[in-house]
Amino acid sequence: MSQLENRVKNIENLLVNAEKNLRKAQALLQTLDSDLKSSYEDIPGLLGVFDGEYMLSADGKKYEVNPNYSAKSMLVVGDNLKMIEEGDKKLFKQVSKVPRKRLTGILNKKEGKWYALTDAGSYRVLDVAVEFRHGQINDEVIVLVPEENLNSPYASLEKLENDREVESIKADTKPVKKVEKEEKKEEKKEKISKSAKKPVTKKKETKKGEVTVDSILEDDLV
Repeated sequence: MSQLENRVKNIENLLVNAEKNLRKAQALLQTLDSDLKSSYEDIPGLLGVFDGEYMLSADGKKYEVNPNYSAKSMLVVGDNLKMIEEGDKKLFKQVSKVPRKRLTGILNKKEGKWYALTDAGSYRVLDVAVEFRHGQINDEVIVLVPEENLNSPYASLEKLENDREVESIKADTKPVKKVEKEEKKEEKKEKISKSAKKPVTKKKETKKGEVTVDSILEDDLV
């Protein structure tokens, strides 16, 4: 077997091991996620269902869910939540999720509120989720809705067209900085080169003890 064939075989083995490790990591993550949710169930608190903005308890009371938490967790109408009170604070934890369906749509704004227009209908999306991503009217979006309730008035924003633009800007920033650094380095070299060619003075004594100044190039000193 040639050296090149050995290298190819080693790369294939690395890829196989990487896939195995990825599957193990995913299984471990699912286990931890399940354990975490179980721990939430053991903590005393009030259970309820998310309606898009609020948690509705069994007795019909409504509790406002922090929109930042809703957006970050991508809560969908029908998800089960638990409200845990810590002093004056009300914390919400996601206990279980309803099956989701992804829809592609276009962002629109009506009466100051953001909506996703899709083939399945128009869905209200959280303003904080759109504004955090610097969304604009007519941006393409991917939203999550409850699979068994496509008539839900709310959708969770999963992906925004602008997200890809931000990633692209970040990716382009690194080469630009590198180029600027190289340009500064070249500019510094050029300045050093120019200064090397400037005349320098050298004192020279004559036979009579008089001192004269000869103008020479630094290259002549080498």
